[in-house]
Amino acid sequence: MAKFFLHNGTSWSNAVDKALRLHNGTSWSRALQVGDHVRGSDGQWHELTGDAPPAEQQFFGTGGPADNVYDTATGRRMYTLIPAGYTGSTPMPLGIFLHGAGQVGTKSDDGWEDGLPQVISETGQQMKCLWGMPQLTTGSWTEYLAAIDKAVTYMTTNYNVDTNRIYLAGLSDGAAGTLAKVIASTSTFAAYAISSPPTNAVVANAASIKDVPCMWVVGLSDSTVGVGNSAGPLDALAAQAGRIPPRSKFI
Repeated sequence: MAKFFLHNGTSWSNAVDKALRLHNGTSWSRALQVGDHVRGSDGQWHELTGDAPPAEQQFFGTGGPADNVYDTATGRRMYTLIPAGYTGSTPMPLGIFLHGAGQVGTKSDDGWEDGLPQVISETGQQMKCLWGMPQLTTGSWTEYLAAIDKAVTYMTTNYNVDTNRIYLAGLSDGAAGTLAKVIASTSTFAAYAISSPPTNAVVANAASIKDVPCMWVVGLSDSTVGVGNSAGPLDALAAQAGRIPPRSKFI
């Protein structure tokens, strides 16, 4: 059965509630009702229902709960992504993305300059889980691991999150923060994905995180963060023979 809704530029409203009327070629007759049929763009007749259309994906840095401030002590904000179709009735997986050093600051739009937020904002990439993308106003993620906890708490407080499926991802300095946080909290995250990590402590802690599934991506021509910070740690993780071998992509 099809849905028949009108969009006013901001939100959808039920055409039936708007008393949209039928025309028989000569005069206007009664208003549309649930159960009526209309011909769609596919050339077929579809029955009207009272169900609202699926919500579109939302990606925003202000205006959400507490105006997207995930750390009230510092006033730090985060970008939030709500996937299409999210209603809040069913728990959804959550990803937390940590930006690189170049996105540290108080201008929230800086968070769009690289990594996953850039891909989403430039291409309209549709995601299938909730995402929280916190911003640091100073320092690095390894200095502020507690900020990651606050970002997770913000999302789990305001959205229906499946706490068994929380994932951590990061780019460059965010990758360093991701690794440090996974090492410090081995049971919090279902998996992690990183790109171009700087120097890290994975070799010394490989045994403790060997069972946390992971994906490492590194550019072979990266002159800022080379492959040396990934090759040794990946070998160390693989040597531990965890339940799921580490995956890597050197591009």
